[in-house]
Amino acid sequence: SSRRRHTRYISVTGVQTCALPILVVAAWFTVNKSSVGYYAIISSLAIIGFAAPSYVAIYKSKRGQQSIAILIGLYFFAILFETFAIKTGWPYGSFYYGDSIGYRFFNTTPWTVGFAFPPILLLAYYVGQKLHQKKLYLYLVAGITAMLVDLVLDPAATTLKLWTWDKGGQFYGVPLQNFVGWVIAGFIGAIIIHQILKNGRFTKAVGYSGLLILWFWTWVNLFLGQIIPFFIGIVLSVIFYYVVMTNRATIVRWQRKK
Repeated sequence: SSRRRHTRYISVTGVQTCALPILVVAAWFTVNKSSVGYYAIISSLAIIGFAAPSYVAIYKSKRGQQSIAILIGLYFFAILFETFAIKTGWPYGSFYYGDSIGYRFFNTTPWTVGFAFPPILLLAYYVGQKLHQKKLYLYLVAGITAMLVDLVLDPAATTLKLWTWDKGGQFYGVPLQNFVGWVIAGFIGAIIIHQILKNGRFTKAVGYSGLLILWFWTWVNLFLGQIIPFFIGIVLSVIFYYVVMTNRATIVRWQRKK
């Protein structure tokens, strides 16, 4: 019923509103306490915590083999794609990880990347799914969405030295090639998700982790004094929140009016 949906919307919005001050405090801690002992353990747990809402949503909406296939498939895609990128310098550019986000497979890719990367892909795919039904457009929107999130994430993570670019870059130390790489990664990730889903649809909750990650890194940029990524994060937060939380029929009507 409409009353039940309205109550559920208020409940979800209330939880997200309560999460915001927690994210602000966590962002301040990340910037000011990065040298604290056990930082790798704390950051690893935080990455899993960020991923949890979307993973739970997938399990609830796609029970059984399909949910397991999505989660395992995205984990190994993230690890293998990132390892390939580090070894070859393509598509992001040459970079390497430090030790602050967990043990590195093959002394290359932290195991936590398999939890950090998929929530962004899931948000990107859900945004694409809401805006377009044609597969090619969906994949393109997903790739661009992933890149836009990285415009906020990468400058902060680079400044905090979670990873290091061999030759630096033009945007807060991040090379522009990296953002092209994220379009490619988001595009491929969307193809993988779509093939596993077999034309099924996600619930909006699958995008919650991506939103939390975006909000967190937005505030990290503020505390680092990186104003441009901060304002990009604010704008994207408003846009993506609207897309995720709004009924698809409303968005379709808005697109037709344009």
